[in-house]
Amino acid sequence: MTGNTNGPNKCANRVKLIAAIVNDDEENAEELVKSVVNVDETNLGTNPLYWAACFGRLNWITRLLNLGANIHATTIEGETALHIAARNGKTKAVLLLLERGADIRQSDLRGWTALHAAIEEGDDYYQVVFHLVENGADILAADVSERTACYFADSLKQKNIATLLKLKQEELYSARPPRRRRDAVIDSDSDANRDESALANGGQFAVLKASYRHTLTVVALIRPDPAPALAKPARAPPRADAPAR
Repeated sequence: MTGNTNGPNKCANRVKLIAAIVNDDEENAEELVKSVVNVDETNLGTNPLYWAACFGRLNWITRLLNLGANIHATTIEGETALHIAARNGKTKAVLLLLERGADIRQSDLRGWTALHAAIEEGDDYYQVVFHLVENGADILAADVSERTACYFADSLKQKNIATLLKLKQEELYSARPPRRRRDAVIDSDSDANRDESALANGGQFAVLKASYRHTLTVVALIRPDPAPALAKPARAPPRADAPAR
């Protein structure tokens, strides 16, 4: 049964729904959810999904998402439900939101990802940080003040989290393929014409390599001297008993 959603009743229903989420009250859950026409509508900058994430109410998170709640919706500070779950140390809620498609790299108005939010709270949230990192959180992402997750962990003296992030950083660097040396690239038409002309005249360019900005480095233009004509081999003297020709 859907209640009256107009005027004061609409606000009252929303307050009841949030109270049920906070208290994990399942008794009238379905009726309360249906009484709120727009589950994404905010009240003082928050919506029901944020409250469910804040308290780690997995059943409510699932129920709201199944009814169409926007998992990417943000508060007035730009935080998503994933930010809020991470900031409150709700590991299972973090995993559920990630499973349902939350963007692990989405940042708030400060440039903080969910990883930044979790690290701010200290080593007690190690499990949250661990699962965020294992699910692809960018440990090198910087906020608007150019502070990365590693910087946060170090500056807040969170030794366990700092060690985890440094090990992950080393793993990422070691997994990168070795940089390949690139051949020189001639940028300008004049260089190309000069090259073609030199090759047409029998010259050769000896090129070490180009820099990453494609600046040509020419060591020398080598013009090999023509190879000397080979002398005809001397004929062996005729044998004394050979018949005259």
